[in-house]
Parts: sequence; structure tokens; C-alpha cells
Amino acid sequence: MTWDRADTHLIILYTAVLTLKPKVIVELGTGLGLATEVFSDACKVIGGKVYTIDKYPNSSQVIKAKERLKDRDNIIFVTGDSVEVGKNWNLSTDIVFCDSDHKFDHVLNELEVWSKKAKILFVHDIYDIHSRKEEVKMDPYFACEEFVRRHKEWIFIPIRGRDICSEGIGILIKKN
Repeated sequence: MTWDRADTHLIILYTAVLTLKPKVIVELGTGLGLATEVFSDACKVIGGKVYTIDKYPNSSQVIKAKERLKDRDNIIFVTGDSVEVGKNWNLSTDIVFCDSDHKFDHVLNELEVWSKKAKILFVHDIYDIHSRKEEVKMDPYFACEEFVRRHKEWIFIPIRGRDICSEGIGILIKKN
């Protein structure tokens, strides 16, 4: 895989996996499978599995991702709503990457459910640059802010800015 500035979040995720050495990574929202591929590549080095959950397995993006990644034995594709799957998730999980529906309520629900499963959550596409109220509803940044307001045992580290990470990524870490 080759990298450019738009892939900064992928470099952060790859580095996090190599550093933290997780055994189980859960991705919420398969989409094009770019993060899935990066997680899989890093897991080849350190061991581990990637579970990628998507509500729309027949979308053209997910179909292409499944086809491109079909020979990887460390990826498990799961069909379902990320919140509903999370409620019944019993597998010990190290890292969760949220990149499904970006609506405020959905992201907040994902964080509420999956924060009980892992101590580190990454959230993609955070910006905090929207001025119109309807755009704020589609920026996961505000769901992260609300989550840490409700849960003082978590800290939120946003990484954003066009020169650093064009798509923005947030890191939620549970304090000891």
C-alpha cells in the first residue's frame, strides 16, 4: 500500500496496532475496506484478528472490499448494525475503530456500547469545523465530546487539521 497525506489516519492506525499489539480489533463500518486492509497488514506482523462489521453487506463498497480482501485469513466480515452487534459482543476486544454512520446519536450509541468492550477507541472523520447546525449532526467529533462529558474515566484526543490529518481521527482512551 502506498501512502499520502489523506491516509494519515491509516498510518496512525497501523502504528497503533504495531505498538499496542492487539489480539482483536473491531472495525465499525467496512466501507471500502481501507482500514480493514491496514489492520490486517499490521496483524500479519503481530498476530491478531480483524472483525469488520457493516450493516450493508450488499453495498458496492463492501462487495469490492470483500473481493479484494477475500484471501486474508485474519479478517472476519460480520453483517449487522454496529450498536446491536456490540450489545451481544462477548469476544475480548483490544481496539475499536468507529467509521460507520456518522450521525451524532449513532456515534454516541456506538461509543456507549463499545466502550464497555475495549480501552481504546478510534473515531474517524472528526472535524469540529462546521458552523451550520445540520452539519454538526454529521460530525463524530461532537459525539466524542459528549461521551467524555458523560464519562470522566475517558479522555478524548482529537487529531485534525488539514496539514496533519485531512480526514481527522479521534482517540478515546480509558484512564486506569
